[in-house]
Amino acid sequence: SLLAACDASLRYLSGLPPGAALAWGRGTLPARRVAETVAAFRGLVARGLGGRELAHALKRHFDLYAAAGTDGRGRVVFTAYYEPEVAGSLTPSPDYPVPLYRPPPDLITADLGAFREELRGRRLAGRLAGRRLVPYYDRAAIEAGALAGRGLELCWLRDPVDAFFLQIEGSGRLRLPDGTTRHLNYAAANGRPYRSIGKILIEAGELEAETISMQGVKRWLRDHPERAQALLAQNPSYVFFELSDAGPFGSCGVALTPGRSIATDPALFPKGGLCFLTTVQPALDPAGRVTGWRPLARFALSQDTGGAIRGPGRVDLFWGAGPRAAAAAGRLHHEGRLYWLLLRQPPAEARAAPHGGGG
Repeated sequence: SLLAACDASLRYLSGLPPGAALAWGRGTLPARRVAETVAAFRGLVARGLGGRELAHALKRHFDLYAAAGTDGRGRVVFTAYYEPEVAGSLTPSPDYPVPLYRPPPDLITADLGAFREELRGRRLAGRLAGRRLVPYYDRAAIEAGALAGRGLELCWLRDPVDAFFLQIEGSGRLRLPDGTTRHLNYAAANGRPYRSIGKILIEAGELEAETISMQGVKRWLRDHPERAQALLAQNPSYVFFELSDAGPFGSCGVALTPGRSIATDPALFPKGGLCFLTTVQPALDPAGRVTGWRPLARFALSQDTGGAIRGPGRVDLFWGAGPRAAAAAGRLHHEGRLYWLLLRQPPAEARAAPHGGGG
């Protein structure tokens, strides 16, 4: 899986224009440096190096940079996401009343970095009202029918809670009534800020911060259907999808690798870049219940982004598909450390570490 993840990053990086630059803290880094790093590392892995041999080769040929984290001292908060499977249909019916939408043609996305260097990596989404660019419709407006009747419906789901969490995950599998499945891949978003409904429930005293999980939030929503719609509307962010026979794909446009693909902030860190992370992972019993926590230390590739993944102290780890991936991803919210690797260059080509990092 590590080789597959490296290959995916190399496909993304090889498709960038000559001279392309990627985020590196407050500055930039030539995309070729990132590609050279991933290619060199892949070569070591393909040779079967492991343990002390791999550690020795990395120490000799690579530089290691610690992400500053949320506190400037390396504290990184790790969460995880997965590819959910939802029941749906390509035609609406009383059994499938909840639409998912493809990107609307009036949705305009602007790369703010093209206007101001300090905004590199940031994007703005909106729509034209006359000659003015205004924010795009938020979740409440879309669910109230702002896009209805425009032929933008991609498919229909049974359950608004499933639709909401599918958007949180960013992709999923659509199981049709005949038993076949299609991939629902991320296509665009409305540009509105992400707001965690889990935090809202904690602040309201409905759930405990120490025990909150995705499963617990879903359970609360289904236990309180009369309050669910108003709560979901408090997260104005809305995701649009596309149907595909392949996936899931990250924001780099390459297939995600379970346990190896991560989402980071593209305004600070290089897309396609090579990382090493340390945190914990849940140990699950056959029923998917957490029985404890064990260390997690592995190499990963930055191949995705997320509405809640902002700043130097947030990482989202792609866990895969299926019930066990859901059980693990829904419970991971722990601290750890994140390190970026770069193939060593002559001193004249050396660059500063990402925001607050150190070699």
